[in-house]
Amino acid sequence: MRPISKIATAAGLALALGVLPVHGQGAADGAEGASGDYPVLRLLTTDGPIEVELFTDAAPEATSRLLSLADAGDPGFSLDFVQPYGRVTSTEIPAFAADPVPMEIDAVALGLDRQRIADAGQAMNVVQDELLAFRPKVRGTFPTETFRRWIETWRANRTSDFLVGLSRQELFEGFGHVYREGLASRPVERGSVVLLPDTPNQAQPKLVFSLADQPMLTGRWMVIGRVIQGLERLQALSAQPLAFEHDKAGPLARPVTVRSIESRDPLSVPGSTAPLNAD
Repeated sequence: MRPISKIATAAGLALALGVLPVHGQGAADGAEGASGDYPVLRLLTTDGPIEVELFTDAAPEATSRLLSLADAGDPGFSLDFVQPYGRVTSTEIPAFAADPVPMEIDAVALGLDRQRIADAGQAMNVVQDELLAFRPKVRGTFPTETFRRWIETWRANRTSDFLVGLSRQELFEGFGHVYREGLASRPVERGSVVLLPDTPNQAQPKLVFSLADQPMLTGRWMVIGRVIQGLERLQALSAQPLAFEHDKAGPLARPVTVRSIESRDPLSVPGSTAPLNAD
């Protein structure tokens, strides 16, 4: 293991020089294995190891903060909340809760500025599946003035035409999302490791492991890495009994504790696709 400061410094230098390449978009085909170009984080849990390749060119602040948790004793969180075959979410990471992580998403890198709502049919789907499904933190409030205008227009006319021609970037900015330039942002796919927004500029202090492609959430969830070992373990975990058996999603009856975290420098095994160790 290399000292974390060296890992973070090497990753930061590579990012500054623009030499970190953009690789395949997640693990949609279920294939695992590190590319050898990014640092790897190994979460040692009570259910076995989970390895994550961290995309330092997509979320430099978040990945640097995660690397700082490695080899530092008890990380203080567990894998607790699940949506069966959808996602596994950790409890709050104390270091993230004490010092919030900024949201880092580049809408242009994801092509959101070029994806447009083509017609009234697509616009109606957006109204029903996204606008009306949105739940603000404070009931009765709106994330932006634009969003308030959309809702009032819908309620007054019951037509979705006002959305036709909007890009996905404009739509999400209406939801309050704030984007940054110069990041190699990635779509939310099976195997993606993400942080969810807490505010437009701040991430929730929890790790989320996506177990399915989530195209509607691309540009809203911040992808910071991908699972390269343990994806099927996470999928099995997502189907374990819940604390409240009638819930469709919720906390597990038996949470899985993350006992420690280890890291691996991407320079240690160039191009390797082998896991650190066998289960």
